[in-house]
Amino acid sequence: MGKKDKNKKNTIGYGNPPKHSQFKPGQSGNPTGRPKGSVSVASVVAKIGDQKVTVVENGKTKIMTKLEVVFSALLAAGATGNVSAAKLISDLTQEVDQPDANLPEDSFDEKDAEILLGEIEWKVMLQKLQEESDND
Repeated sequence: MGKKDKNKKNTIGYGNPPKHSQFKPGQSGNPTGRPKGSVSVASVVAKIGDQKVTVVENGKTKIMTKLEVVFSALLAAGATGNVSAAKLISDLTQEVDQPDANLPEDSFDEKDAEILLGEIEWKVMLQKLQEESDND
């Protein structure tokens, strides 16, 4: 019974567990896995930051996103002498201005472009050959 017999349908072995221990239809193999509704912090911040709010600025009503309101308040605080707000603004602008440290600056050069062009030429040639064979 432990040996795999190709002639028998109900063999037991690697990839063929006994019927009594197989998952029932609709039963998960990982019932305590990640909850379906879990989301990342970045997606929550992006979702809330994109919400529109009405703001009165210099006597005028404006519609801005919550993220824009936060940054304008941060800039105003930094301009009035709040040192921690000014440092946070400086750190954020430096982080945005710097390229990603994990990516090399010359990640795409002429050699890569030649390889891509060669691939494109091959695909175009294959497509033409397929069209010719379909027409015949």
